Amino acid sequence: MGAAYTFTYTPGPLNSVGEITTYTLTAVPSDAGCTDWNRNFTEETGLIRWTHENRPATAQDPPISQ
Repeated sequence: MGAAYTFTYTPGPLNSVGEITTYTLTAVPSDAGCTDWNRNFTEETGLIRWTHENRPATAQDPPISQ
């Protein structure tokens, strides 16, 4: 059976009219021992980044298309 993901949504600050215009979203395997699943990151641009390292992906990781 495959691993499930745990998603973490972090909204940015409210702007002057009360809107959230920035955010980050990470996805990591729910099973910490799952080493063969990617860790993913995205933000308001929609570009998905990933890492295979045992840590959450960040904005510094390569896009998923590479």
